[in-house]
Amino acid sequence: MVTIKNTKGFTLVEIMIVVGIIAVLAGIFLVGSGQFRDAANSARIKADLQKIEALQEVYYTTHGNYASAIGDLGSAPTSPITGVDYSTNATQSCATENGGSLPDGMVNPYCLTR
Repeated sequence: MVTIKNTKGFTLVEIMIVVGIIAVLAGIFLVGSGQFRDAANSARIKADLQKIEALQEVYYTTHGNYASAIGDLGSAPTSPITGVDYSTNATQSCATENGGSLPDGMVNPYCLTR
């Protein structure tokens, strides 16, 4: 009697090697994505503060003085990070930590001064 050996498919060792490679690549991606997230949040905070400054200039043109609170500006942006708040007054606009944390490289508070 002749036996035919079925050679289709993958061995357990081959499957484990592929799973290991995928795990290593996923680990590299997850470590690197945190830096991209911080950079994106930092850019968003800076852009939001610039928008608040522009709204302050519009407010100044309309009322003759700068707004003393962020609520006076109307459509002021909100922070992309939980625990980071925006504030403004007659001299500066700031992003401050309130239980959260600013991205790396941004001091608490991070302010734009007029």
